[in-house]
Amino acid sequence: MSARESALRALLGFERGRGERIAELLAAERLDPRDRAFASELAHGVLRNDRFLDAVLTLFAHRGLPPDARMHAALRLGAYQLLLLGGVPARAAVHTTVELVRHGSGFVNAVLRRVADCVVAGSPDPARPYNEIALLPGRMLRLPRPLLPAGSDAIAVRHSLPDFLLERWRSEEHTSELQSPCNLVCRLLLE
Repeated sequence: MSARESALRALLGFERGRGERIAELLAAERLDPRDRAFASELAHGVLRNDRFLDAVLTLFAHRGLPPDARMHAALRLGAYQLLLLGGVPARAAVHTTVELVRHGSGFVNAVLRRVADCVVAGSPDPARPYNEIALLPGRMLRLPRPLLPAGSDAIAVRHSLPDFLLERWRSEEHTSELQSPCNLVCRLLLE
């Protein structure tokens, strides 16, 4: 079994309440240490970034995200590799993700190819915060239309933060810290 298949199975198990921790679910898989580490990074990366991944996928899934849990988790897994994981070629991320789904592979292929086409080299233009989003150093996501409507909590979506946390910081008058995603994420890690 591949690391990607194991990560997908762990994500589905976690979502269905079969385990409280991803590591628990991956322990049941027969993987060598390197593949286990890769599967862990994939699964944890998807969970850490689920809100952002879903927002991006929604832009390209014109009929909405699929109700099928396996297909939805596979889309997130592919999008995570394309957007936030360095060192994985786009073709490999798309191809291996498509292989994970039993039905709807054409849909998964089309959505992930559209996402891959929007990942470009460069830095985002600060004047276009809803269309150009920083990913890894030197890479950005250039979207054909805004990721969110103007006035939305772009920081919360980009960093997959829960709304209640932003509301708490706003109520505590940390509004200047909310202007910088770096400050916001650092504060989250330090609390």
